[in-house]
Amino acid sequence: MKFGVILPNYRHLAGVEAIKESALKAEVLGFDSVWTTDHLVVPNQYVDRFGASIFEPLTALMYIAGATRRVRLGTSVIILGYRNPILVAKMVSTLDCLSGGRVIFGAAAGWMKEEFDILKVPFEERGDISDEYLKIMKTLWVSEAPAFQGRYFQFSGIKFLPQPVQKPHPPVWIGGNSKRAIRRAVELGDGWHPNYPNAEALKEGLQYLKQLSARRGRPNPPEITYRTPAMVTDGPAEARPMFGGASKVIDDVHTYEGLGVSYLVLDFPGATLAEFLRNMESFAQKVIPAFS
Repeated sequence: MKFGVILPNYRHLAGVEAIKESALKAEVLGFDSVWTTDHLVVPNQYVDRFGASIFEPLTALMYIAGATRRVRLGTSVIILGYRNPILVAKMVSTLDCLSGGRVIFGAAAGWMKEEFDILKVPFEERGDISDEYLKIMKTLWVSEAPAFQGRYFQFSGIKFLPQPVQKPHPPVWIGGNSKRAIRRAVELGDGWHPNYPNAEALKEGLQYLKQLSARRGRPNPPEITYRTPAMVTDGPAEARPMFGGASKVIDDVHTYEGLGVSYLVLDFPGATLAEFLRNMESFAQKVIPAFS
């Protein structure tokens, strides 16, 4: 099992020093990766949930790339329709080169209609947009003479350099719990990156993933990566997964491991940065050694 940390590039802790300190601490503690979250604007009704300040995820990872040496750098997740796919492909490939091949590109279709409306992106077409944009990015990352003819973009006769250090390209993790997201993961992804409320809910998605992989002739289904809140506490065990004493959290991790999850991306709570870092450290010291 591998473990990643969601950085405070959003919510109430969002800030330059918080992002940097959290990333450096994660690397020192032995976490495998650090992750940023994506929103470009936050409608007022969602500010309590996401915070008013959100640092652009790929730009934040560029900053972190220069401050770290080992941890992988991931997005959980880029909303594909929000940005020009050629620009995103260039940013990801640049980040992969500058970081020495440490990028994991998590991406999804998105769900917040209000944000799509503000950005003038057709919400009803977000699935088709996502599929095409992923194909464009992969074409640019691997082709010496990239050309593409799609519904939203067409190009040929161009050069796209530098290409990513990782070959054929950085791992692509597809976020989302819907059947279409799972289909996207099977057809276009290296990993599936859901965020279900519990292990029982995850089982249904995993069953569909395996069935669809078999039907599509994919003998090795996408890697199962899972984003979840987590906290090692001294109080009584909680019903929700990844919360409670160390032994209970270790058992929860084993449960997900038994389902086929190979990577946990952890969202630690914290009213202050100090509390956030303590929760991260507690997990690293009390849980990760059980999976070393």
